[in-house]
Amino acid sequence: MEDFKDYEKKSVEELVTLLAGADKKRIESFKTYMTKKGEVKTAINAIVKLSQNKHTKSILSERSLEPIDNTESNYLDLDKIKPNPQQVRKIYTRRDIEAKKDSIKANKQITPIIVYKNKEGDIFLVEGQLRLASFKELREEEGSKYNKIKVDYIKDEEYDETDFRKDALTANEASTKMHMFDLAVNYKLSYEEEKLKNPKLTYDEFAMIYGKTRTYVYDYIKIASIIDEQKELADKLLECEIDSRRLILAVAALQIDVDKKVELVEKYNNGSIKITDIEKLAVKEDIQKQKVVKELTILDEVSSFNKVINKTKYSKLTEEKKVFVDKKLEEIKEIMEQIKSKI
Repeated sequence: MEDFKDYEKKSVEELVTLLAGADKKRIESFKTYMTKKGEVKTAINAIVKLSQNKHTKSILSERSLEPIDNTESNYLDLDKIKPNPQQVRKIYTRRDIEAKKDSIKANKQITPIIVYKNKEGDIFLVEGQLRLASFKELREEEGSKYNKIKVDYIKDEEYDETDFRKDALTANEASTKMHMFDLAVNYKLSYEEEKLKNPKLTYDEFAMIYGKTRTYVYDYIKIASIIDEQKELADKLLECEIDSRRLILAVAALQIDVDKKVELVEKYNNGSIKITDIEKLAVKEDIQKQKVVKELTILDEVSSFNKVINKTKYSKLTEEKKVFVDKKLEEIKEIMEQIKSKI
C-alpha cells in the first residue's frame, strides 16, 4: 500500500490539493490508509470535495469557448434547440420567468445556455431551461431581436440519456436555484439509473458522483418517495412554496391527516412554530408506537403460555412441582376473570 504519511493531520482543503489528478486506485488507497489511521471522516470529506470539484469542472468547463466578437456561430435560432430528453427543471413560477426576462432585457444574455449536438446534427438543450423559455416569450412580445440565443456546446462524442440528466442536474445546481421537488425526483431517478449499471452501488458512492454528502442525496431521495406516496401533501407543499428539506421530512413523517400537516406548515410559514416543534411531535409519536409494541409483546407472551407448560410437560412433573404449577394456574385464572370483568 502507498504511504500517505505526509497526508496525515492535513486539512480537507490541503488534501484536495494533494489529491488533484489522482486516479481512482490512488484515492481508494488513500481512503484505506486514512481509515487505518483513524482519519476516515477527514478522508471522506476530502474525497467528496474532490469529486464535487472534478464533476462540476468536467461539466461547466467543457463548454466551447465563447468567441470574443460574439460571432453568429455562437448563437442559435430558438426553434433549432430541442428539449432536454431528461429535463430536470420543470418547476418554476411566473415570477421566475418575469424576473429572468427583466434581467435579459436589462443586461442582455450574459450566461450562454448549454447544448449538445449529436452526430445527426440535432441540437438538444442540456442546461438553461428558464433562459430559453424567457427568450421565447420575449420573442413573442418584442419580435425577432430575441430570435437567437447564445450557446455553449458540450464536447462529448458519446452521450446518452443518463448524461443528459447528470449534466443538467449538476449544471443547474451549480448556477441556479432549482426547486426542491425537481432535485428530489431527479436524484432518485439518477440513483435508479446508476443502480442498473452497478447493482452494488451504495448511497455514499452515489453521493460522490455528484460531489455531495450521503445525507444530502438520501434526504432528496426520501422526498421523492414522499412526492409519490403522499401526493396530496406534496401538492399542498408546492402551493405553500415550501423549500426546506428538514421541514418536508418532519411533516411527512407525522401520522396525521393531510389537513393537519398543512396547518403545521402554515404555522411554520407565519412564524408561530419552528421546525424543531414539528420534529418533537414525530418523536412523541415514536414513543407512543414503542409503547404499543411493548404492550403487544406482553400480550403475545401471555397468550403463548403453552410454550412454558403444556400437557406433556405437565404429566412428567413431580408431585411437588405439579402443586406449584396448579397454584400459579389458579392465580392466572383469577387474573383472567378480573380482566374479563373490566373489558
